[in-house]
Amino acid sequence: MSVISKAQLKNDFLDGKTITEQKMDDLIDSTYNSAGQILITGCWQNVFDGASGTYDYMSWNQNTTGSTSIPVLTLPFNCKLLTYTTRFVGAGTSGPVIWTPGDIFTQDIGTIPNGLEPVEANWTSSTDETVGAVTPGGGIQVWDDTSGDYPGMTSTGLDIDFNAGDGIAVIALETGTILPTGAGEIITSFLFQLT
Repeated sequence: MSVISKAQLKNDFLDGKTITEQKMDDLIDSTYNSAGQILITGCWQNVFDGASGTYDYMSWNQNTTGSTSIPVLTLPFNCKLLTYTTRFVGAGTSGPVIWTPGDIFTQDIGTIPNGLEPVEANWTSSTDETVGAVTPGGGIQVWDDTSGDYPGMTSTGLDIDFNAGDGIAVIALETGTILPTGAGEIITSFLFQLT
């Protein structure tokens, strides 16, 4: 597919050039899905709700799962994760989130094979195959007392490949004691490139 503008198509028509089926297809493709990209959103609810060394799970919708089940989104297409954005939307009446040295919230994306229960033991990191779990300093985004852009961050250039049928899940490892506990929500966006 090559991208063609409406103006270019109009000029070709007015100049008496043949408008090919391929040129029309290119116009339609460039109008409706020029980059072959899809944006999917998610939400972390009641973040910072555990003790150090515990996991939080991101939901793909507002439905909740059991305390040990990880929300999974099954992809209907082959794609590559390009960008992940987050925005903390408040601690409510609990006051602002307090970061102290050593407090870390490491977010990571991985897969859970079809047919397996969506629990931590079946989740495999897509960013660090040698570790297979979230580790401080790894993952797709790390929040800590020095991250600078908190409460919102953008992670670009991720280039993580997924296949149609992959069940993807996003989890975070909390290290330290981030206060207040159960402080609020994090709204997330994932920009995927179809492959």
